[in-house]
Amino acid sequence: MKSILDIPVVDTIPLWERWTTERLRNRAVEIGELAFARGFRNIAISDEALMFKHFDRAIRICRSPLMPEHPKFTGVDLAGPKRAGTAIITFALIGKERWIIDVRIKQLSSVETAGEIADVDRLYHPRLIAVEDNGYQTALLDWMRAARPGLPVIPFRTGLQKLDPCVGLPSLDIELEQGLWVVPYEKQHDPDCQCGTCKFVAQVRSYPLGTETDAVMAWWFAREAYVQFGGAQGSQPRTGGGAEAARIYREAW
Repeated sequence: MKSILDIPVVDTIPLWERWTTERLRNRAVEIGELAFARGFRNIAISDEALMFKHFDRAIRICRSPLMPEHPKFTGVDLAGPKRAGTAIITFALIGKERWIIDVRIKQLSSVETAGEIADVDRLYHPRLIAVEDNGYQTALLDWMRAARPGLPVIPFRTGLQKLDPCVGLPSLDIELEQGLWVVPYEKQHDPDCQCGTCKFVAQVRSYPLGTETDAVMAWWFAREAYVQFGGAQGSQPRTGGGAEAARIYREAW
């Protein structure tokens, strides 16, 4: 029997003139089939299939109380030969909460990526910037360090820890359940908003079923920059990263 999820968007009839069939089709490609089914077709998707079940409690309609003295950390998921998009996410530690303050999800060249990271560094002075380290990313990291001496960048190599319930992506949902994350909106956004924050929210809500995951990975890398600096829930820096991270930060500032 054919599921309603198997019915192509092109075969559906829009119920609102603002949403043409072409626009609906494009939106389905952007956010993934299951996220589209949940948000635009009102088809329930079991939370058991999703990783971040407590994410919506992080969303607040408020203005960020960001101050210059709040420590900031940045994660970068770089584009590669098989991935066109680059995601750069920065959060600030405000009290015990981690506030998302800057989300950039774009298709960028290597030069443009370096420029975006330099802009984040100029605006927020993050204590550490964690960038995925493999192949193409390694070459870009070396180039950025040479072009911008003192940039507090650390490489982060993903592996089996990605799905570890204590230190991997699942641990972010534990932090969400504990109320440690805040995604602030100064006002409600339209359902089809394509700002960085809305793209981030859509990716997290649909993970791991969505088609795009760059922002989720950048979010995790930012959290790992914080951990490597020795900040996660008062823990000591993890073996092999903390001392080096602290050295890079001291040299940068």
